[in-house]
Amino acid sequence: MACPRPTRVRQEAFRSYVSLARASLALGEGFDLRGTQLSRLVLEGADLQDADLRGASLRHAKLQRANLARAKFDGGDMHQGVIRGALTSSCREFSRTLREKRMSMTGAVAPCPSPEAVGRRLTEIQSDNVEPADLSATTLQFANLQDADLQGVNLSSADLGQADLSRANLSGADLQGASLFGAKLVNASLVKAALMGAMLARANLENAWLAAADLRGVDFHDANLRGAKLGHAKALRRPGPPGWCFDNSTSFPPGFDPGEPNCSYWPEKQ
Repeated sequence: MACPRPTRVRQEAFRSYVSLARASLALGEGFDLRGTQLSRLVLEGADLQDADLRGASLRHAKLQRANLARAKFDGGDMHQGVIRGALTSSCREFSRTLREKRMSMTGAVAPCPSPEAVGRRLTEIQSDNVEPADLSATTLQFANLQDADLQGVNLSSADLGQADLSRANLSGADLQGASLFGAKLVNASLVKAALMGAMLARANLENAWLAAADLRGVDFHDANLRGAKLGHAKALRRPGPPGWCFDNSTSFPPGFDPGEPNCSYWPEKQ
């Protein structure tokens, strides 16, 4: 049975769905979605642990409560095998895979990519190098991003409220204007990250590394900075009342006055 053709589908959603249909959805070792266009898709609660999303675009995607543990988002090599599986996958098989993975993809009807279209896509991604994933303005509230490789990734204006980023690598990531309210960043690396205007109120940054990070305009109200390393961080400013939580193991830039710690929100180590 032929797949239904899309009728009134927004162009952006159509392009996103076609691109995902071209991807090789490997089972057992996580999704291989390198370089795919996933902008504006609704993937709430999706199980994408160990997924390879290097070079993918997830701008404005909805990933609340998604499991992205150990996922890769940084730049790397891309090969034709990324989407080769689409040449032989039927619409029925593709739709069944999505159902099995409980992936909600609203706003589009599944089209079947032609071999010609896939060939064109293969040509487009022939380059050996891909840019880090684009997660700007993506919704990742409550998402599991433990141990995720987000080095150099664009997360500007993303909503990571109460997401778990424990041990995540965010070195050099663009987090300008991002919301990390209540996020868990224990042992995370934010070295040289761009955090201008980011919201880190009530975030747990215990033992996090923020050396040389750009912290202009960052909101640290009620943040937990026990054991955090902020040496040589740029433009760090202590918050107004109620302040922030830190201890003797917290390292601040030379000459910085952190004021008095206020750990009422963090009565004990989390």
